[in-house]
Amino acid sequence: MGSSAVHSRAGAGRLGSLLALAVLGTILGSGVRPGAAQSSPSDKSEEKKKSRPDPSAFIQREEVRFVTLDLVVVEHGGPGGKGWHLARQLTKDQVRVFVGGKEMALDLFENWCAGIPPGQSPGAVANATPEGGPSVATRPAKPGPDELEAGSSTPSSSSGAPPQKYILYFDLEHLTLGGRNQAFRSAMDWAGKVAKPTDEAMIITGGFSLRVVRPLSPVAGNLQEDIQHAMEDFTGEDLWAEGEWRRQREIKRLATSNFQAAETLVQAYTTIDQNVTRRSLDSLHDLMALFETVQGTKNLVFFGETVRLVPGEEYIEALLGGYPPELIGGFSPLRGTVDDVFPELNQLVEAANERNVRIYTVQPAGQGADINGAMTMLATETGGSHVQGTNQIGLILDRIGEDLSCFYRIGFRMSPRHTGSTHRIVVRIGESDTRYRAPYRRSLTDPTREQQERETVLAAYLAPAAARAFPVAATARRVFHHPGGTRFR
Repeated sequence: MGSSAVHSRAGAGRLGSLLALAVLGTILGSGVRPGAAQSSPSDKSEEKKKSRPDPSAFIQREEVRFVTLDLVVVEHGGPGGKGWHLARQLTKDQVRVFVGGKEMALDLFENWCAGIPPGQSPGAVANATPEGGPSVATRPAKPGPDELEAGSSTPSSSSGAPPQKYILYFDLEHLTLGGRNQAFRSAMDWAGKVAKPTDEAMIITGGFSLRVVRPLSPVAGNLQEDIQHAMEDFTGEDLWAEGEWRRQREIKRLATSNFQAAETLVQAYTTIDQNVTRRSLDSLHDLMALFETVQGTKNLVFFGETVRLVPGEEYIEALLGGYPPELIGGFSPLRGTVDDVFPELNQLVEAANERNVRIYTVQPAGQGADINGAMTMLATETGGSHVQGTNQIGLILDRIGEDLSCFYRIGFRMSPRHTGSTHRIVVRIGESDTRYRAPYRRSLTDPTREQQERETVLAAYLAPAAARAFPVAATARRVFHHPGGTRFR
């Protein structure tokens, strides 16, 4: 009996020890220290909520294109004087922009006009617009309370106007030696006396190829030296324009003895002239891709002498002894055809307007030289000006400064659809169509993705230092196979 009781107590003791160990293991496994305060059920529910992952936010990506325009507006009558003059006191509510017939909401409106009367234009400069021109050269006037209530705004920069952007483009194949020298020297004179250190300038030479001599950078850094180096470099030039008078004399001399042979020679020279002109315009068109990401207005000064709407017409005129009226109607008085370059000019104008590039054309041949319709078209259709019949071709650069005295920078957003279509931009100022004018046309192209990729690669080719990431595709073709190795191209 006693022995049985002792065994019962010993078993109970072992059972109690095992139970205590089991309870201790449970406590340790739950992360609760013995003697620590136990959490309430509400605390446990809060911990579960905290440990539960938050639902991910819904992200919707949309490609948006922000378009900016530097708008110059002239008005007839009103504040500022009689006749047509720059409109300096417009407000946001007065400006309406339509793209393809659809009105766009303006997200940006800046008045960069100074509150002073416009200056007089140089007499030697032929104006492409009444007072045309974008960008800015003076600090904007401070708006009044009424203008601010109407929604107008001015740039907040205390330093005044942003730096201006100039592109000096020398078409070397369409410049004679004399015109070439005059163009470069006038550019150097402008760089040393007129250009502001904060302005930005780029130097481009066109010939067999397009060459960026100087990227867009502040004038303060060696601009004159860069122009001098470009002037002294004759690499890759064939001086096609320099030999024009010799070819004309050759045609006239041959026509007196063998008219048919002279006509054949005219056709050969005309074909070459058309190819040279188209190559020049295509190079200038490709240059526009470089300005896609450059904000603000770009002022391109184009130096050229022999760029013609109908390339080769000078040789036909030399053969026939006068300008044939058939060329005006687009017909050739000789065998074969003579095509104009209007389609290439129109594409160039659209590309320039698309990227806020204003073209100022210069005929540097001096007094007595007329500017051709091709260069006039480039100026008038992009809001620039042209100069001719003077040895002081630096006047065009002075004119740019006047054109930069008053403009409105507006901006709006639109969603690209990558259709490749082109839409016309219409700007309406105020209620009356007869009081205000915005004297230049604009168009907006909705490029396809392939066009975007091409222009991105082209811009990187022209200015590698300013290039961003762009798509590249590589293909390989097997040209030779042998057990010792295979060659691919």
